[in-house]
Amino acid sequence: MFHFFQELENLINEAIHIQIKCLKELLQYEIQTTFDILDLKLQKKTLNLNAPIPFPLSISGQLGQDESLKINKARKAKKAKGKKESKD
Repeated sequence: MFHFFQELENLINEAIHIQIKCLKELLQYEIQTTFDILDLKLQKKTLNLNAPIPFPLSISGQLGQDESLKINKARKAKKAKGKKESKD
């Protein structure tokens, strides 16, 4: 009878060990997934800050002087805003 209880205890200990191992692997996977998501969000934010402003085409297909000035000012403002946010 004692041998039966010893085997039962060994089985329970092995089951607990397997559960702990599985939970550890699951937790590591969840942590890695979280870091991957955060990394992708950071990459997206970085790309959005560095993305050039597209040139809108005028009817004639060329930019007028006023349009060029507006685009240049907007690009400089966006770049300054990006530098300010990265300092904070």
